[in-house]
Amino acid sequence: MALVLMMTIPGLGLFYGGMVRKKNVLGTLAQSFAVTCLVTVLWFMIGYTLAFTDGGSFVGDLSRLFLHGMGKTTTSGLSAAVPESVFMSFQMTFAIITPALIAGAFADRMNAKAKHLGRARSHFANPHGLQDPGQKMTVRDIATLSRGLIHDFPEYYHYFSEKEYTFNGIKQGNRNPLIYTTHGADGMNFAIPPPGLPFEGRSSSP
Repeated sequence: MALVLMMTIPGLGLFYGGMVRKKNVLGTLAQSFAVTCLVTVLWFMIGYTLAFTDGGSFVGDLSRLFLHGMGKTTTSGLSAAVPESVFMSFQMTFAIITPALIAGAFADRMNAKAKHLGRARSHFANPHGLQDPGQKMTVRDIATLSRGLIHDFPEYYHYFSEKEYTFNGIKQGNRNPLIYTTHGADGMNFAIPPPGLPFEGRSSSP
């Protein structure tokens, strides 16, 4: 059990950290640690009972919600040779490592994908696209991305020009101001500029 947990912290953190640039190492280690903390709490609360108790065909019941009824002498029907608490903890380590395997350096993966799409001069310093001194993108790369979106996913093109949409009962407006002020703006190319600079966007007509 300890070996499986060590595969995540520090194992996976150091593994992914060795694959990225040094400025992303700390963030990668933090991701593995955060996943470990979050999944541990969720596993104690509801994960174990949904995965290993009797219930439906795919999901268990809530008899072990917050580990209710689990003691030193209780055992699981899946492993009667060891206390249920030990079985629960052992399975938890695999629940932790699974999402940790998915976590990595998102920014570096975005850069690799950008180069694959032909955006050779783009560089992402963070995964959310907000301002960063190390983040850059050329007009040519934006045009390359737009052309690819229109060509490969034409069925989604009209979404960029919608002024508002409702999801899960919540109405949200398009954050691109060109949609509201410029006739023919499709809203596809838009960036949040530094203070004092105009917004960037694209119009499909003069």
